[in-house]
Amino acid sequence: MASQSASDVKILVKSILIEIPTEAAKRALGVGKENRLEATAWESYEAAIRLINEATGGLYSNPLFGDIVERSLGPVLQVQRVANAVSGALFPALWSVIDLPSGTEVQRIRADLKDLRRELRAAATEALVGKSQENGLLGEIDARAGRKPRRAPRKIPA
Repeated sequence: MASQSASDVKILVKSILIEIPTEAAKRALGVGKENRLEATAWESYEAAIRLINEATGGLYSNPLFGDIVERSLGPVLQVQRVANAVSGALFPALWSVIDLPSGTEVQRIRADLKDLRRELRAAATEALVGKSQENGLLGEIDARAGRKPRRAPRKIPA
């Protein structure tokens, strides 16, 4: 396992300091191989993951770490309960003072925006369909009269 770790450190350092910058420069100049940069990045990623997994496994198997977590878990949970109680008592009053919208108001506004987007999309589609039908009708009239097709007159928005 130690030789694998040393190999992974070597791979990681070599790829980060030498191979990735070199391949990136080659790719920028247009002389690099197509997938070489990605392959090098994945190789260094896999080496880093192996190192992290080994370090995490070693940490969790250490009895000292287990004792520290065991002793600190109770006080941490107490601090969390106190923080939740304080924020539950403080923030509703603060929200009303600074006049920020509540979560339900924000959700209602989002729903209204979604409805407006849907209406706008429908109106735009309807306008495009109407314009294409108008152009088709004018083209048909011109064709029957033996004239060149013309454009529909522009409508000036109000």
